[in-house]
Amino acid sequence: MRFIRFIIETTFVVTRKEETFITMPTVVFALLMLFFWQLLIPVMVIALFFGVGYFFDGSQDTEKPNRFLDKASDFAEDARSEFTKDDPGSAGSEEI
Repeated sequence: MRFIRFIIETTFVVTRKEETFITMPTVVFALLMLFFWQLLIPVMVIALFFGVGYFFDGSQDTEKPNRFLDKASDFAEDARSEFTKDDPGSAGSEEI
């Protein structure tokens, strides 16, 4: 019952660079995930590496799901920064 109330009374929000990109009722998001999960999950994970963030907004307790989404976002940001940082031994930094 709590889950049903959660998906009815909250919205799923997609942000990029602190601006809201998409807002949809969580019911719509749940239905999309139910039928198109093979497409949506990879797209959402890849989007995390491009600075896209996700969170739930509403009157229900959204702290735990948002904490999980924040951790996923932080992990993607750390992986991206680790991948893109300059390596001191790379070919572009050699002295002649």
